[in-house]
Amino acid sequence: GVEGRRLLLLDVYWPVRSGDELVGAMWNRQSQEMIRLGLVKGGGVPDPRKQLLADMRQLMLRWGSERDVGIVMMGDMNLPVMRDRCEDKRRREEWDEWSEILALGGLCNLSGMVWGGEPGMWSYESGGSRSWIDWVCVSRSLEKAGGVTGMWMVDKEVMGSDHRGMVVDVD
Repeated sequence: GVEGRRLLLLDVYWPVRSGDELVGAMWNRQSQEMIRLGLVKGGGVPDPRKQLLADMRQLMLRWGSERDVGIVMMGDMNLPVMRDRCEDKRRREEWDEWSEILALGGLCNLSGMVWGGEPGMWSYESGGSRSWIDWVCVSRSLEKAGGVTGMWMVDKEVMGSDHRGMVVDVD
């Protein structure tokens, strides 16, 4: 492998507000926890999506400067991997801020680099529609040093999920 490096593995879920009972439950649970932790000031309304951006910015400021730490981050971001697939201004602004945070941590959007331009690529399927909202990001230094030796998606259902499993081979 890449000699003398440590590896930080992150699994991230970026919640969405939804009327769906299961999806909405996660938004509600995170909103309640934000209130309990005192993260919502002056009677404001909690926004777990904005909180994730703030948390990830702090995390990247801390770990992005650690030159001997490679980062592999995967997750359901509920945000298209490619900016041109963002449906509205709010999503494009989130995409831009997310990309800025990745750059701050020295990470690259590996899924976008590898599969971004491929027609028909998808990671999530619901109600007959498919989208690509699951991200794989790695440290640029890890990628450039040859530390990522492969990446692929699982074609079969994994544990009843509506998301395809993604695998990154790290050396």
